[in-house]
Amino acid sequence: ASEIGVQLQPYSSFDEIRRGSPMPLHLSLSVPLDVNPEIVNALQEDLKRALKDCPALSSPLSIPLGPRLEALATPPSAKHPTGKSTMVVMRVPVESEAETRIAQVISCLDEVLGRYGLKKYNSTFSKKKYHVSIGWCLKNREDELNKELGGTCCTQVAFPLQEISMKIEFPPHGEKGNRIEYWPLWTQPS
Repeated sequence: ASEIGVQLQPYSSFDEIRRGSPMPLHLSLSVPLDVNPEIVNALQEDLKRALKDCPALSSPLSIPLGPRLEALATPPSAKHPTGKSTMVVMRVPVESEAETRIAQVISCLDEVLGRYGLKKYNSTFSKKKYHVSIGWCLKNREDELNKELGGTCCTQVAFPLQEISMKIEFPPHGEKGNRIEYWPLWTQPS
């Protein structure tokens, strides 16, 4: 099975990532979904169609972040009962227009995921956790880092949503490790 995660990206080209450039900031909805590799292409096409028709994407969207830095641990799993990493994040403000429109985009994605019998984002991803990661470390250090950060304020920023992509992680094949590909699903019209 493959895992997919959808990322709302503030940049216009995947060429930089494919060349191995550092990944730009992104609002990640990467709740892992196990997907049979045989349906990945059809799923990608259906997600593209859903986003093309999604009312929340009919006009440009600016995503505000901040104004506080916070630590957020990855959720526990069977493999990592205390979480495997902690991110330093800037959150999308709750009750903002951006939060509402992101929730609408997720609903458009969920409609497709439901047709494929896959786990829906709205059932696994809390809207109060929309965020952009600006740093991370191994192990669950959420409490320790939040104490260190102490509600550190930073300049509130916003970035235009330019692309929505799908990250696909294919399982190891032979001696090679997991193969990861990024496929664009939607780009802000010029």
